[in-house]
Amino acid sequence: MINLELSGQSKNMIGGIMKVLAFSLLVIFWIALSKSYTVVTEDYPPYNYEENGILKGIGTELVQEILFRAKIDYELKLYPWARAYKMALEKEGTMIFSITFTEQRKDLFKWVGPLLASDADLIAKKSSMIKINSYKDLENYKIGVVKDDIGEQLLLENGVPANNLETVAIPMLNFKKLAIDRVDMLAYEGTLMGWLLRNTEFNYEDYEVVYKMQKGELFLGMHVNTPDDVVKKCQKALDEMKTDGTYTKIVQKYTR
Repeated sequence: MINLELSGQSKNMIGGIMKVLAFSLLVIFWIALSKSYTVVTEDYPPYNYEENGILKGIGTELVQEILFRAKIDYELKLYPWARAYKMALEKEGTMIFSITFTEQRKDLFKWVGPLLASDADLIAKKSSMIKINSYKDLENYKIGVVKDDIGEQLLLENGVPANNLETVAIPMLNFKKLAIDRVDMLAYEGTLMGWLLRNTEFNYEDYEVVYKMQKGELFLGMHVNTPDDVVKKCQKALDEMKTDGTYTKIVQKYTR
């Protein structure tokens, strides 16, 4: 018969191993809770933009409040869209806003939102008399787009040749090209285009939306390896903000 009784020394050894394992699990749990995230965005007023070295905007304040309530440590950085988008796709621990949700992007990120409604539009000079009824009407036009922006993606997905697109990293470059007729129209978010035209040297009354490509919504996107618990806490924070009036207060600060 085999004697399975453990000696006092063995019991102490097992007890010590169990304590080490328990401590290790606590350390892992603490590291998960204390993880710092990199949150990236672009110059995209009035949703997110820099003013006197401070990041502002509807999306910025909404995301800051979400992360504060969810008790998530983060560092906020402003980059050109293509760089921010690439980071959020490839670098674990990265979040991005304000990003349009699409079916094509659905599995590329984990999502918190919606933050805001958003339309992807084509805008042109009124004097050009351009009339667009479908994507097929765009084959003879030069269109300004921002690299990896939803406007560029929609045009390519709907058969507009890449050669027709004038791609830049900074939206304002395309507005300047449109002003001197280097491009025939721009593809960008409608509210943002209106804001830029009203708050820069361009005359808002000289331009018009010639085609609405898509009605959508802006979200906070997270790298696909972000823990589900983090996503749930952030979504819960946003839902509570919409219930307690904080969401409306932030939006009205920039839209009234």
